[in-house]
Amino acid sequence: MRSSPVGEPIVATPARFVRQWSPELAVRRPLPASLLVDQLGALLALTLEGDVTLSPTETSGTPALIDRIRRALHERYAEPGLTAASIAAQLQISERTLHRGLAGASVTFSRLLADCRMSMARKMLAEPRFDRVSIGGIGQKVGLTDPSHFIRQCRKYLGVTPGEFRRRR
Repeated sequence: MRSSPVGEPIVATPARFVRQWSPELAVRRPLPASLLVDQLGALLALTLEGDVTLSPTETSGTPALIDRIRRALHERYAEPGLTAASIAAQLQISERTLHRGLAGASVTFSRLLADCRMSMARKMLAEPRFDRVSIGGIGQKVGLTDPSHFIRQCRKYLGVTPGEFRRRR
């Protein structure tokens, strides 16, 4: 059985996620329903990765598919609430195919999207020409409309807050 980066079996991750579900989650969702579905789909795809039999076409096309997904994300990363379903529709593939292709490369849609957004945020924060744009404004430009979430993402991906990153350049 495969293990996650923190050493727990991959199957434990979706189980822990599902155990947190309650009737209140349906009423007071912490995230939009489409994003929760994306997360669950990605976790299931990763869990089933070893058990899913791919056709020869899907197996050989995985690098090309991942490249297409990355390009689509690069075009649309600034859209708040961007989902795997909308990228799959753009690429004219099923959402399941998208998640399965990404799972084959041991990556999730949300990870690719966050990597793309934070890469662009890093570039903007490093450029003096973006100094007139507020920290929250940069977050909005990369699709993160909640300033506190943008700051948490910066701490996670850059190791510092966006303000600290700007001051250190």
